[in-house]
Amino acid sequence: MAPKNLVNKLCNQINSDFSTTGKIILVWGLIDYFLLSIYDVSVGNMGMLVYSAIVLLSYFGMYIVKPKRFTSTILFLTLLEETLAYYIGGGLHGLATSIWEDYMKSIPVFVSIALLWRRYMYKYKANPNEILILVGTQGFFFEIILSGAILKPIYVLVLGGTPYIVYGLLVLIPEKPLGEEEIKLVRKIFHWITYLIITVAIGIICSIIYDAIKI
Repeated sequence: MAPKNLVNKLCNQINSDFSTTGKIILVWGLIDYFLLSIYDVSVGNMGMLVYSAIVLLSYFGMYIVKPKRFTSTILFLTLLEETLAYYIGGGLHGLATSIWEDYMKSIPVFVSIALLWRRYMYKYKANPNEILILVGTQGFFFEIILSGAILKPIYVLVLGGTPYIVYGLLVLIPEKPLGEEEIKLVRKIFHWITYLIITVAIGIICSIIYDAIKI
C-alpha cells in the first residue's frame, strides 16, 4: 500500500474512532514528540528524533493493521519503546542503570494496564475515545504526576500528551474486544482507581524484586 493510502486510511480510522476531544489529545501527543525531537536535535542529540519516529510509526502503523494477538502485540511494542527509551538515556526518566532494570520496573506496569483494560473492554461497552482518555490518564499519572513533572507547567505542556499515545493508544492497537454491558460513570471511576492501585502495587513489587536480585 502506498504511503498516501496508508495516511488516508489512518486518518479515516482516527475520524471514525475518536471525537474532537480524542483527536485533540492525539495531536497534543504528536506535538509533544515533535517539540522534544526539535529540542534534542538543537543540542546535537538525534536520539529523541529516532525514538519518536520509530515509536510513532510503529504505534500508528499497527493501529491501522489491528493485530489479533493482544498480549504479544502489547509486549512487542512495550519492549520496543522501552529499549529505545533506555538507549537514548530516558529509561525510567533517566534513572535506569541497566536495560534489565528498565524492563523489570516498567514493562510489567505497561502489560498490567493493558490486560486490565482489555478485561474492561470484554465486559463493558467502551468506545476507543473513552479508552484513550481513561488509559492515557493512568499513563499521565505514572509519567507526569508520579515523576514530579506535574510541578513544572512547561513539563506538563511538552510531556503531558505523550502518555496518551504510549499508554492510551497502545491498548487500542490490537483488535478490540466488544463488551455489551452498559456502565455508569461512577463505576468507570471505580475501575479506573482500582486498576491504578493494582498497577502501582505491581510496579512496587517488581521494583523490590529487582533491587533484591540486581540483575
